[in-house]
Amino acid sequence: FPVTIARSSTVNNEETVLRSVFKFAVMKGYISAGEMVQVKTPRVSWTARSTFSEREFMKLLAIARRRIKEAEDAKREREAYLRFLLYQYILIASNCGARVTELMNIRWRDIEWHAKGIDGSESIIISVAGKSKSRELVANDSCREYLTRLLERQKANAEKYGFEFKAHDECVFSDMRGRKIHSFKANFENLMEEAGLTRDNKGLKRSLGSLRIYYCTLRLLKGDNVDLYDLALNMGTSVAMLQRTYSRLTARLKAHKIKKAAYKRAKNSGQTVAGDTTGGEKI
Repeated sequence: FPVTIARSSTVNNEETVLRSVFKFAVMKGYISAGEMVQVKTPRVSWTARSTFSEREFMKLLAIARRRIKEAEDAKREREAYLRFLLYQYILIASNCGARVTELMNIRWRDIEWHAKGIDGSESIIISVAGKSKSRELVANDSCREYLTRLLERQKANAEKYGFEFKAHDECVFSDMRGRKIHSFKANFENLMEEAGLTRDNKGLKRSLGSLRIYYCTLRLLKGDNVDLYDLALNMGTSVAMLQRTYSRLTARLKAHKIKKAAYKRAKNSGQTVAGDTTGGEKI
C-alpha cells in the first residue's frame, strides 16, 4: 500500500492535541507531572508541489475537450456533463488561485461579477471559504466567461429536470440535478492518466492543487510587476510561503535582467558573452 507522509502542519496540530491531553491528565491527578510525556516529533521534510509547464497545460485542456466530445458522441450524458464541469473547474482554478476546498464550496451568491475598482475598472471578485477562514479574491477576467458557461448550463438543467434554480444559494459546481459535486479527484486523475501528465519530470504526482500553483507561477512569470504581498493576500497565504514555494522561479523571474546586464557589459567591452548564441552579431 502507498505510504502518505503527513504535512508539518498536520503533525503540529496532532502534537498540540496530545500535549493538551497530557496536561489535562496532570491537572486531574491521573498522572504526575513527572510522568507527563514530552511530545516532540522530528520535523517533516517539505517538498514543493508539482505543477505544469504551459505546453503541458495546453495539452491537458486539449485532452479534456476531446474527452467531453467522446462522451457526448457516445450519448453518455452524465459522463459528458461531469467532464464539462471538470473542464470549467480547471480553467477557473488556474485563473483565480483558490484552494480546492475553497473552490468546491463557492455558491452563486459569492460572486461579484462587476466589482468597481478605484480607477473605474471592473473585476470579478469571489468570496471563498475553506475549513475556518474566508476571504475575497480577485479572479482573472476570463473567469467571468467560464462561470457564465456554468450558470447557463445550470439554468438549462433546472428547466429540463424540474428543480428550482435562483442562482443564489446553489453551489457553482453542481451536477445535472442541481446537487453539489463534492470532488473531481477521480475524474481529474483519469484525465491526467489519459494525457500522460500524472507525474512531472521529477516523479512528483500532480493533483487538483497543482492548478493553484500553475496560477501563481504564471502570475509571477507573466504578471506586470506583480507584488508578492498582493499576490499572497489574493491567494490567502504568506509572502514567506510564496518565496519558499516558488524560489525555483527566481532565475526565470530575473532572466531578462541578468541577460540585459550581461549583454550591456559585453557590448561596452566589445566582448562576447559566454554561452551567447548570437554568433558574434551585434546586440
